[in-house]
Amino acid sequence: MCINTHLTAAGGSESQHEEGATSHGRASRVSRAQVCVWPKLLTLRTRIALTQIELAEQIGVHRRSLQKWETGESYPKAETLQRLIAVLLRHHAFLPGHERAEAEALWSQAAEDGLHPLAAFDNAWFDRTLALQGSGIGVRDQAAHIQKAPIPGP
Repeated sequence: MCINTHLTAAGGSESQHEEGATSHGRASRVSRAQVCVWPKLLTLRTRIALTQIELAEQIGVHRRSLQKWETGESYPKAETLQRLIAVLLRHHAFLPGHERAEAEALWSQAAEDGLHPLAAFDNAWFDRTLALQGSGIGVRDQAAHIQKAPIPGP
């Protein structure tokens, strides 16, 4: 989710002034910025009561990376996003019966707002991950197991 903001240099408050317009007799400069947030990730993380550090460790990324994702400063690449979804599945972060829809929504938001293009949501990968989620296999072991799974032919 992205919103455009307009900030003036004079006073630093929101404004609808155009660049070069005056405010109280002073010239003001408008700064336009796009602020993106990934509220879905923050909601899911708080739903399972994990700190940024705890979730980052389980995904295998630095806490700052997770912080940047939550603020929309950056988004994970596909492989990392799959690890994130696998961890969220393991912790039952998605509402029961809505796991696929919520995971797809997370993927779509990252694909839409992220700088790097993402492939379409991989339903076969998700099915394998969801099946393994209840088996007690850890996330890193899941990744190794899923990579060994044969890719279906045409």
